[in-house]
Amino acid sequence: MKKLAGCLALGMALFFSAQLVFSQTSQEYRDLKKELDSLKEGQEGIKKDIQEIKKLVQSRPAAGAEFKEAIINIKGAPILGDKNAKLVLIEFSDYQWPFCGRHVRETEPQIHKEYIDTGKLKHVFMEFPLDMHKNAFKASVAGLCAGDQGKFWEMNKKLFDNPTNKPTFLESENLLKIAEDLGLNMTSFKACFDSGKHDGEIKQRMAEGQNKAGITGTPAFLLGFIQPDGN
Repeated sequence: MKKLAGCLALGMALFFSAQLVFSQTSQEYRDLKKELDSLKEGQEGIKKDIQEIKKLVQSRPAAGAEFKEAIINIKGAPILGDKNAKLVLIEFSDYQWPFCGRHVRETEPQIHKEYIDTGKLKHVFMEFPLDMHKNAFKASVAGLCAGDQGKFWEMNKKLFDNPTNKPTFLESENLLKIAEDLGLNMTSFKACFDSGKHDGEIKQRMAEGQNKAGITGTPAFLLGFIQPDGN
């Protein structure tokens, strides 16, 4: 009887041990499944975000080009958004073109609220002054000179704030006034503005859009991901 009782006790112990292992394994399985489901939901959320961003961007008419994939060098370009965001919206824009201004005033705030402010997206601005707009290039220079003093996005917003498309709005005299109103160091700003310091950057960004993405008009947009090399 003692031997039988010992066997029964051993059997019960093994049974409970197996139950415990099975219980632990089941919990691990449930935890793993929950984690996989969460990852799947995250991927679906990113896909949905991309589609919604596309709809917002495409809701405004533009002279843009046919879509193609491209690897774009964004080194040194103004970037707004969470540094850890991998999804990037590159905007090629002309300060003197009314369609660009309308996008900034009417559509861009929605994109910022839903995607940039929430850390899902970075916004990269690439200057693309069209030859037919005589003041666009100097306006691009003004934006980058303001950026040297940490106020690119403030200047960017002011440069697009021309809803009636006044022809004199982006002339040099008014660009200097805007800079002064923003509280910039005017000695430094004027030196930058007159020096041609940023001319090469602007031309390089235009070449990136034209040669790699076939962009010929503005506003134009590329949606993609930051690569390990920063492109």
